[in-house]
Amino acid sequence: MTSFLLAMNEIEPGLFLSGIIAANNRDLVMSKGINSIVSVISDATIGNKHPDINYYTIRIDDLPMENITVHIPGAIKFIHQEMTRGKRVLVHCAAGISRSSSIMVAYFMAKYNESFDEALARVRRGRPVAWPNQGFETQLRRLDINFLRSCLTNGLEISVRSS
Repeated sequence: MTSFLLAMNEIEPGLFLSGIIAANNRDLVMSKGINSIVSVISDATIGNKHPDINYYTIRIDDLPMENITVHIPGAIKFIHQEMTRGKRVLVHCAAGISRSSSIMVAYFMAKYNESFDEALARVRRGRPVAWPNQGFETQLRRLDINFLRSCLTNGLEISVRSS
């Protein structure tokens, strides 16, 4: 099996990116001290739920015609909220290449006021296989960074659920 499928990469302190195999590895999740997980998956690939973990789930296929932008405000708000509370967050999809990296890119665009290319470079430094599909890339490039930044600080609480 390709090693990146088993890997969980720390992109910046306390923020991780992986595929579903690593996300479902309870020992690995616990060893990284992860408290919160963003799952960006289709119904067909729903992974195991760990007790005592806060989840934010996005149900989307890794297809260029899927609209990922509708999911970004809530996802980046969740990540930011959890990180601000000192939680360690994992963002994953099936392989840790396209869907989860798209969410991570959007988060960095908002957090650091970065362009798509700058945010993707930041993600790829930690997980070189990260690469949003063409449709997701197009959508991310069209996002207004000021809007994304407002998603971090709009004061809305994102409800979290433990499974």
